[in-house]
Amino acid sequence: MTPVRARTAFVLAVLTCCSSSSSTTDTAPADAGIDVRIAPEASDDDGGACPVPPDPANPVDQAYFDQRRPWKPAKPAAGSCDKDDLAQLAANLNDETIKSWFELGKDISASCKACAIGADTDPTWAPIIGTTESNGDTGFFNFGACFGYVDESDACGKALQYEQFCYSLACSDCTTTRAERVACVKEAGKSTGLCGPFVTKLLAECNNLDVDRGKCAEIVDSVWTLCGSPADAGSEAAADASDM
Repeated sequence: MTPVRARTAFVLAVLTCCSSSSSTTDTAPADAGIDVRIAPEASDDDGGACPVPPDPANPVDQAYFDQRRPWKPAKPAAGSCDKDDLAQLAANLNDETIKSWFELGKDISASCKACAIGADTDPTWAPIIGTTESNGDTGFFNFGACFGYVDESDACGKALQYEQFCYSLACSDCTTTRAERVACVKEAGKSTGLCGPFVTKLLAECNNLDVDRGKCAEIVDSVWTLCGSPADAGSEAAADASDM
């Protein structure tokens, strides 16, 4: 079974597409998705268009996600995670025996697990979310938690996460490799693509995307930003963990 980190990369290899000048900019997390299986089932791809094109009769807009799984801001808890917790989380992301998103908290401290991992039914969303309906068999990385916190704007966090959800809808069923996913995301994020309106919303709501991305680009970084120690120590700890 493919490790969690690699599997989620297949769900969405993200470039936040496109800047105000319509050029692609690398401003979003590396990986994100919606309802991602820990143990993916075989795909029944019907060979449809990739990325999925807009359908005026069934628009994918903010209301679409608000009705299905409305985004909730994070509840940061500085000091909940230490360097050892980050190292363990990094190991868990690559652990082929882990079957559930909730199991990503295996062997990390109780305080860190409480801050870093949660359920979609919780009143606030942690950086790592498992879906209650599937008992954690499906889930996603909530990078919007970190972006919203760093940008000091819940609207930014929501815009970022809905953009990620849109890219997953557009590309997760029609691509299998990271290169295919990147190409698909670029197309989906164009002004005429399924996710173009979400790109526009993101750029309007997030004032410091470069700063946000610097602290939130990987899920271990996001956990440290929301749940770890002061920034200087966090950068070192996250770097150490990501090398493991």
